[in-house]
Amino acid sequence: MSIIHILMIISIILAGVLIPVELIIKKRRKNDINIWLPILLLLISVFTIVAFTRFNLNMNYDFNRSINSGGLIGFLLAWYSYAFMGVTIALIPLLLTYSSLGFLLKFKRNYLPALFSLSIMILLPILIALFSGNKQISGIYGYTLFSFLLTFLGKAGIFIIIAFAFIGSLLGLTDFIELIKVGYSKWINRETDEYRPIKEKKKKKKNKKNTAQKEIKQKEKREYRKEVPIRTAFERHIDYSGIIDDEFQSQFLEQLDDPPETKIKADKNFINENIKILEEKLRSFNVDGRVINVNIGPVITTYEFEPSPGIKVSKILSLSDDLAMAMKAKSIRILGHIPGKSAVGIEIPNKKRLFVYFKNLITDESFLKDKNPTSVVIGCDTENTPIFEHISAMPHLLIAGTTGSGKSVCINTLISSIIFRTQPEQVRFLMVDPKRIELTVFNGIPHLERPVITETQEAIIMLKELTEWMNIRYKEFAKINVRNIDEFNKKSKKKKPYIIVIIDEMADLMMTASKEIEHYVTRLAQMSRAVGIHLVLATQRPSVNIITGSIKANFPIRISFKVPSSADSKTILDTVGADKLLGKGDMLFIPPQRGSAIRVHGAFLKTDEVVNIVNLWAKKYITSLFENIVNDSEKLAELIIENELIQCIVNPLQYPAAEERTKMFVNAYAEELEIEKEYLKNILLNTTYHIPIEESVITENIRAGNVDTENNSYTDKDPLFEAAKDYVAMKGKASTSMLQRHFGVGYPRAARIIEQLEDTGMIGPQNGSKPREVYFENTD
Repeated sequence: MSIIHILMIISIILAGVLIPVELIIKKRRKNDINIWLPILLLLISVFTIVAFTRFNLNMNYDFNRSINSGGLIGFLLAWYSYAFMGVTIALIPLLLTYSSLGFLLKFKRNYLPALFSLSIMILLPILIALFSGNKQISGIYGYTLFSFLLTFLGKAGIFIIIAFAFIGSLLGLTDFIELIKVGYSKWINRETDEYRPIKEKKKKKKNKKNTAQKEIKQKEKREYRKEVPIRTAFERHIDYSGIIDDEFQSQFLEQLDDPPETKIKADKNFINENIKILEEKLRSFNVDGRVINVNIGPVITTYEFEPSPGIKVSKILSLSDDLAMAMKAKSIRILGHIPGKSAVGIEIPNKKRLFVYFKNLITDESFLKDKNPTSVVIGCDTENTPIFEHISAMPHLLIAGTTGSGKSVCINTLISSIIFRTQPEQVRFLMVDPKRIELTVFNGIPHLERPVITETQEAIIMLKELTEWMNIRYKEFAKINVRNIDEFNKKSKKKKPYIIVIIDEMADLMMTASKEIEHYVTRLAQMSRAVGIHLVLATQRPSVNIITGSIKANFPIRISFKVPSSADSKTILDTVGADKLLGKGDMLFIPPQRGSAIRVHGAFLKTDEVVNIVNLWAKKYITSLFENIVNDSEKLAELIIENELIQCIVNPLQYPAAEERTKMFVNAYAEELEIEKEYLKNILLNTTYHIPIEESVITENIRAGNVDTENNSYTDKDPLFEAAKDYVAMKGKASTSMLQRHFGVGYPRAARIIEQLEDTGMIGPQNGSKPREVYFENTD
């Protein structure tokens, strides 16, 4: 076998092995130039070997053409390459193979071998012409360029330039320097004493072996470590029938839908896979550590990651977006530090989200045992622990969140938690709802001091009244030397209720009367806690012009649902994170006496359930309200609720069609109820549904100028007294509602005029809900 065949076989084997390996292992696309260029270079290299091997320099043109194994193309390639480059053509196959391997074997910079080969092909013919002076050996290119440079530089100059160019190519276009560095370091670190005892050398080898074994064991320990504890405890299916003795509370719970069976199952394989992805992703950012605990919640799963010593927490906090991409999650929130643990909390949303139902939490034993009338349900934390708080301990609450984030549902749960077990004598509400949608549903509960306020001007008047009520209560507390409402109720026979003010959309009020609203809210927030007045403010836009510095300073307890940006999160919570929430009740809550936010999943309460609760209270209240007036007050209450007539009775002035709807109701059911139509119409239209508190009467007369503010005593008769006397004489009957409707005054002022008429003997005493008798006639 000739040398040509041997070289051909070696080249083909080299190309046939390297190319498939590159294609399979690296998985490159077929159109990738990094594959096809080296293949082409290898094929040209093989062909040049075939063409150059049998080329004879001493034979003529025809003989070389006849014996060339590469055919006509091979002969022409060899003949003209030799004529142009001289003997340098012997290196062409080697340089082509070297360039090809640079691409295939992924050198540090795969294009450098090709550039180095090109520099050799340019410099070597000139160098051969310098030493030989033979045009045939150096080739036309080398001899011509040498002759040109010789005129200007001479042989010494040419040699110096060629030598520097060659050394520069060797250093710049190869890894020669790195090879020198490696060799030098090995030379420096070699054993200086060649005759060191053999035992010591064996000991060194043994230490290296032990170190390698330790690294393998650590890797195995990391891969096959002890199982991470996974905690889940979301099982709250309580049989409240044996816990609650109160009949009304049992009826209250019956208005709520039974929650579905919810039990969080821990998929260990899925959790372990997440742990592996989490640790590997963090390790890729040079954050070493391990997950030490997993808490599965209804909405998110918290992975407690313990970083290695020297890892900064700030570095982990900056990786939330990268981790979210690795975990394929909507968003990931990273807790800077878990109190009581040397770990960082990484909160990842669950694939299947579970609701935290209001009925499950309100029947919790700890909530039922709590006797504080302002105790409310907030939700459930990430470790499935119920969160209950006292509004009296807050003492004021600020709530923010975008539309659909769960803000209105949260307010509904707060109100429902309180009316679950408190009577109107214990807690009274004042509600402001500029949107006229969310809170007006609560008009039917007797806990309201007045119907839900929907106008900005009325809200301002209400806040002004509140400041007066606060001052009145402080004076009364000072008289019996008590400091707060709890001490007053224990010491005084006349109890005072807590007053909870709920404003559903603070932004609407601030846009129309920011200075007045801010003044009254700030003053109440600073001073009203002791007298039992508490504020709950909610807004969709937690911007600095809505939640001003003075308001924010007096509302340390805050709830933030999902907000659009981190700037809004900083406004409401003084920290970022609310923009990473998931919506639908997912919140950050700053509880009393803590200062830092915790993640809570709010209790879910349907609108239909809220309506059922309000109807239950309305039925109970209307039954007692008309108990001594009609024969079957319970049936009347059921019909009113069934025909959705509550709003017309509660606030007829706000519903223009209230009188017409009442007439239609009277015509339809008067005979069934065995009541005269006119009488039924009068009691429905003239009934005062919400009974104002004691302070409301005083503030009504303060605005009219009839009260001595020092002694809280009435001085003169109301300016409308004479007009009211003539009106009731003309009608032949008297009632507070009549005066309200005719003169357009509030209940407290109308009630005071009725009392003055009774004191002068002009009308008779109260007779249930029936109009009072008039003892005189109009002489005009």
